[in-house]
Amino acid sequence: MIVIMNQKLLLSVSLTCLFLIIFFINFKQAFSDPQTQLINNGCSQYNVTDMSDFNTNINATFADLRAQLDAGKLFATAQQPRGSSPIYAMIQCRSYLSPADCVACYAAAESLIRNCSASNGARVVYLGCSLRYESSLFYDQSTQEGRFGFCGNRTALQVTAFSAAVKELVQNLQVTTPKISGFFVASKEELVGGGGGNNTAVYGVAQCVETISESGCRDCLATAYDSIQRCFGNAFGWAVDVGCFLRYSDTPFFADNQTTNLAPFLKIGK
Repeated sequence: MIVIMNQKLLLSVSLTCLFLIIFFINFKQAFSDPQTQLINNGCSQYNVTDMSDFNTNINATFADLRAQLDAGKLFATAQQPRGSSPIYAMIQCRSYLSPADCVACYAAAESLIRNCSASNGARVVYLGCSLRYESSLFYDQSTQEGRFGFCGNRTALQVTAFSAAVKELVQNLQVTTPKISGFFVASKEELVGGGGGNNTAVYGVAQCVETISESGCRDCLATAYDSIQRCFGNAFGWAVDVGCFLRYSDTPFFADNQTTNLAPFLKIGK
């Protein structure tokens, strides 16, 4: 009888352990997302003159970026300015990503950007991060030809209320982000007069490169706003320029505790 009870207890413990393992695997999958959906990439049309020097410099630069991300950073620059093929590089992860997801996004971006082979400059932009390298210093650039905007292929529910909420949110992001340390804002806007339904809010983020000026951030977000305003009736959209990233969606893609109280910053300068 004691043996049978112990067997039942052992079976119960085993099933509990199996359940916990499955739960934590699903938990990790649900809350770990490097957001490696490609939204923009390109290679310079100009090639380096010394491939050996270039490979040495780019390998050292990318290793430096990876080390900084492994240490917990979400933004990093690195450079090898000497030699015939100097390299300057920058990685920026969205500030709502975890350090682990940032590293995963960077790894995907590095793998893809190496396809540019001998190009003396290249960029890869995912939803979750942006990676760029050039043969000259670019850290203070805010806008450039080749800016990009994308509208989702799904019309929002309660489109009138949703469009109004998106416009309000994106305008607020545009105004406040340059004023906030780190140039990153995550926020949401409740729909007014939407009549209920599943979509009651719109979620958005704005982010500028940390090495540009406040005025550069403001200028970049102005161009991003121009690129994204045609999308407001769509359920999601995003815009990128060399110095900034702007995104909204009818579904949350960051945690509530990552949002910023915009009210104090909206009052500044008014």
